[in-house]
Amino acid sequence: MKKLALQEPAQIGKLAGEVVQGIMERAVADAGEQGNMLHTVSVDRLKSFVERVERLREEAKNIATDITEVMNEAKGEGYDCSTIRDIIKLRDMDDYRHKLGLLQTYAVALGMEWPS
Repeated sequence: MKKLALQEPAQIGKLAGEVVQGIMERAVADAGEQGNMLHTVSVDRLKSFVERVERLREEAKNIATDITEVMNEAKGEGYDCSTIRDIIKLRDMDDYRHKLGLLQTYAVALGMEWPS
């Protein structure tokens, strides 16, 4: 590659312009490729995905409402909902005995009383 002397600013400007032009041409080409890909997207398939997610969100909202109703019923009968949630978390754990053992170990290490 030829080194340019400081007295050749016109050549430096020309080379810089060529580099910028090359970058711009590549960006335009990339944008064109992406645009072509968008045209090949099936509108029906896209609409199907959106509608499925919307249905699932609605179902999730209904389930959340049902869970709230069950928890309110338990609370109305005198149960502690926070403890019920803790029990549900424990039951979801793969190895809840191990987790309880760690909890006990940490609590005892901190000087907290642990029921027998």
